[in-house]
Amino acid sequence: LYPTELKASNTIPTHKPAKKDKSSSKAWRPVEQHASVLAKPLERLMPNRISFLPETCGVFDRDEYGGRLSHSTLQAASSFIHQSRKHMDRGMIVTTLFFNPKGAYNNI
Repeated sequence: LYPTELKASNTIPTHKPAKKDKSSSKAWRPVEQHASVLAKPLERLMPNRISFLPETCGVFDRDEYGGRLSHSTLQAASSFIHQSRKHMDRGMIVTTLFFNPKGAYNNI
């Protein structure tokens, strides 16, 4: 869907002003410089265009929160707490596994 030519970019390391030690890799932030002027506006439009039909046809589960408009982290947490308490009130055991992949998104 997204043209390959518009995906091309250069990543330029930019120093974070608050970090004094320039030898540390954490003192730098990767900044992408796109080859095309249209890349950023199209990048913002594409998710809206792609998600429009599934949103309007009810394809997504009501408890799906990631990457959807008007579905916040706060709503996800509230839903999780509500569902957990509902099951505990019924005498069920609730088990949860949280996973935090540190460094999984190194290029954001």
